[in-house]
Amino acid sequence: VALVDTGLGGTRKAAGLAKQRADKNPSARSWTALAAAYEQTRDFKSAANALRLLLETNPANDRDIKRNLAQDLMLAQDYPGALAIYGGLVADDPADRQSYLRMSPIYRQQRAFPKAREAHDKAEAAAPNTTATRSTASQILEHADRVACDTNALQAPPASTPKPANNPPSPGTRGA
Repeated sequence: VALVDTGLGGTRKAAGLAKQRADKNPSARSWTALAAAYEQTRDFKSAANALRLLLETNPANDRDIKRNLAQDLMLAQDYPGALAIYGGLVADDPADRQSYLRMSPIYRQQRAFPKAREAHDKAEAAAPNTTATRSTASQILEHADRVACDTNALQAPPASTPKPANNPPSPGTRGA
């Protein structure tokens, strides 16, 4: 109900109503609604907190909730927190291609390209030759190359350009 109330006060009002309902009647359903409301307002840190409270209710779909929690942490730029959640998911299931694929861009964001490549390679091993793993591989290489070019440009001394000769034309010629 709170998520539908966007006409009067927008999504912030809906998030406030969802918060009141969750505080009044804490349950898996209310924490889910609150997390969704915070996500709509792009308050990913608060959404992650609601998902942590949801996990305390021991839901049956805890892997999905943990993935959503890690995604919200990543969007809130809590990269270590997101990597910890994804790391726990792959520790429980080493064939979890989706978590490896989500770890790779976080490592790229941190400019930890070897770790990004390692996460990609593990995703590729879990599901070879999929579109998602090919796309991630090209993004890693493109981003690493761009950073290397930027770094080289910063480290290289500016190229000196030869100054044009200021020689006047010799008499009898009109100039070049």
